[in-house]
Amino acid sequence: MKTDHKRDVVLGLAVCAMALIILFGILPWAVKAPKVIPNLALSPTFWPRIILVSVAGLSALLAIRAYVDHLRARQAGEGGASDQADPLADTPPFDLSDLRVIVAALLMVGFAPC
Repeated sequence: MKTDHKRDVVLGLAVCAMALIILFGILPWAVKAPKVIPNLALSPTFWPRIILVSVAGLSALLAIRAYVDHLRARQAGEGGASDQADPLADTPPFDLSDLRVIVAALLMVGFAPC
């Protein structure tokens, strides 16, 4: 699997898992909603749920798309095309810029309760 495909599959699955954990585990525990709400859009959990479901769905689509692209590339490679050296074969799937994004996300999550 190419580095880009691995990276997108791992990123998609990780973000989807994180969104689902927040949606079903943290959101009901952290946000207190009244029992009776006359309009669903007035619920304090309405927009967080919409955003988390969207993030989970789009990240799952990213993982599926990367996997399908990998399968297509493998089929095209077996179809008689000569094997060319992959310039990205030796590079790791994640680099320093990805680490910076993860650290920034963790800092935002840590700052939110303040």
